[in-house]
Amino acid sequence: MKVEVRAQDIIISGYVNAICRDSRVLELPDGTKYVEQVAEGAFARAINNNPEIFLKLNHDRVLGSTKDDTLSLKEDNIGLYAIAKLQDEEVLQAAEAGKITGWSFGFQCIADDWAYTDEFYKRRILKDIQLNEVSLLVGLTPAYAGTSYEMRGEKAELVETRSFDHMTVEIERKEPPAFFGFENKRKWLDMEKSRI
Repeated sequence: MKVEVRAQDIIISGYVNAICRDSRVLELPDGTKYVEQVAEGAFARAINNNPEIFLKLNHDRVLGSTKDDTLSLKEDNIGLYAIAKLQDEEVLQAAEAGKITGWSFGFQCIADDWAYTDEFYKRRILKDIQLNEVSLLVGLTPAYAGTSYEMRGEKAELVETRSFDHMTVEIERKEPPAFFGFENKRKWLDMEKSRI
């Protein structure tokens, strides 16, 4: 993330999230552990399909949007890249104090696929999303594993938020007991997958 302060203007740019990269281990409300990826093209389609994606502060206060040119977004071969151009006193003070800690994004899932990783976790691949907002984080630690769930609207649609940093994936490796033969190892793997 790059933060430039020019007189009263603040220009913040950087990657909001990477594509085709596993998150750290996340957990569903029912306790199921999984990792998540955003598929290539998902952000580009989301940007094209939503004429107004909001720029928020900590997923709360609206600072602007893509419609008013406060926020520009694009997907490239690394991920979702954002440029925010602001004139906001709170953000200016946070930038000058070095308290802007990263980016986050809020979305609704339109289509996803589930598979398994080599480490026996489920892997969710977000194929299509509705991108609702990108947030600047002030005083919060960005981590893709930091997930919140919010229910909105009459249909009580699931609105999810994710934040991204450059942390590596941390996965617990489970190995079958050493005394298992090949056929029993396959049964053990199937049993472990069904638990997830």
